[in-house]
Amino acid sequence: TNLIAVLRMAQDMWQRDRQIKNVEEIVRRASAMYDKFCTYAATLVETEDKMVKATESLRKARGQLSEGRGNFIHQMEQLRELGVKNTKSIPTNLLPPTE
Repeated sequence: TNLIAVLRMAQDMWQRDRQIKNVEEIVRRASAMYDKFCTYAATLVETEDKMVKATESLRKARGQLSEGRGNFIHQMEQLRELGVKNTKSIPTNLLPPTE
């Protein structure tokens, strides 16, 4: 009876040791996952900020190209009207709407 009790106690101790190691591994992995998620979230925010800035820059560049007095497209069209020989034409979606 004493031997069986000692064997059960040893088995119980090994089982608890495995459980403790599993819990420690779960905590380690959860910590690593949390850090990885924080890095991903920061990169996502940074990317969104850069996309907003790129969109603003694109809007500004397009405005310089096709809006306002003396815009580049208008000047190019004036050159064409004066007789500059061209083999290509400006994409229609960049031209101002004709009335």
